[in-house]
Amino acid sequence: MIALRDLWRTYHVGDSDVHALRDVTLEISKGDYLAVMGPSGSGKSTLLNVLGLLDRPDSGSYRLDDVETTTLTEEKRAALRRNHVGFVFQAFHLVPRLTAADNIGLPMMLAGADPRARGARVSEVLESLDLLPRAQHRPDQLSGGQRQRVAIGRAIVMQPAL
Repeated sequence: MIALRDLWRTYHVGDSDVHALRDVTLEISKGDYLAVMGPSGSGKSTLLNVLGLLDRPDSGSYRLDDVETTTLTEEKRAALRRNHVGFVFQAFHLVPRLTAADNIGLPMMLAGADPRARGARVSEVLESLDLLPRAQHRPDQLSGGQRQRVAIGRAIVMQPAL
């Protein structure tokens, strides 16, 4: 569950203040899908950076799974991000020398997951994304759609199976 209450974020650019987020209140329940849309400069990236724990709001409350994130130390924010947030970047940012399976398993490896548990979970994700036949291929050997699915797999691998 994601709950934002009265969230504000302002950037100081030169002599001006840019109000990227103004009094944002939003709830997203587990399993919900949300599209963030708007014109350039409307605060979409700022909102996603706050939700991904990459940026802090100036004021307001952001609760992620009943944890108030705005008062956490950087170390606790990093741990929460590692265990609860998955990113799919526009450019995918796959590691070129790693296979599809290794790219998907990277967050689990960095979190210190047991290699056998990691392998089982990666296989599960590969199968769910119809990538098992391409598991041992590097990104330059995958189509654009396959690369996108590898990036999605990397983003969801830390989450329990649905």
